[in-house]
Amino acid sequence: MSKILVAEDNLPNRELIREILESCGHEVIEAEDGQQALERLKD
Repeated sequence: MSKILVAEDNLPNRELIREILESCGHEVIEAEDGQQALERLKD
């Protein structure tokens, strides 16, 4: 499946989104904010 970057500052929301996406077979990369999301994109 796809690799998806989730940028969400609310931890419970981020965990829920990750669980849903992973259950659909996606690889999830998490970030707390926009700056961290940009850093994750560079990796």
